[in-house]
Amino acid sequence: MKGDKIKSIKDFTKIKDQITYLNPEDYIDLPYPYEDWVDEPIKELTDDQKNRLEHSLDGFSAMEIPKPETEEEKEKLVAKFLTGLKKLLSKEDNWILLQPLLLSMENCVKCQSCSDECPIYISSGREEI
Repeated sequence: MKGDKIKSIKDFTKIKDQITYLNPEDYIDLPYPYEDWVDEPIKELTDDQKNRLEHSLDGFSAMEIPKPETEEEKEKLVAKFLTGLKKLLSKEDNWILLQPLLLSMENCVKCQSCSDECPIYISSGREEI
């Protein structure tokens, strides 16, 4: 599925290995004075890391989340994610960043009419995720 784009939320359940592939050629250029900036390529995960760590979104593991080995572990990870999401959207837990987050979420309705004008969409390499 390398190179395929996510077309709907259902695609997430069909992909077993990696959802999207990062290609530095798809990144937008930085503004002056950084327009010639070149980073070293990010090292790919070793086979051992791929076996141990969750990396299915883009092939990288910044947070070193372990791959669940059982359904129970998977359910615990999902529960932790949902708890974090509730905190992110809670006035008590995220009072300082809640308003900008909600404004961002409310303003994008995925209508596709402005996608080529949306800096988040463009910066993602035109990925719908």
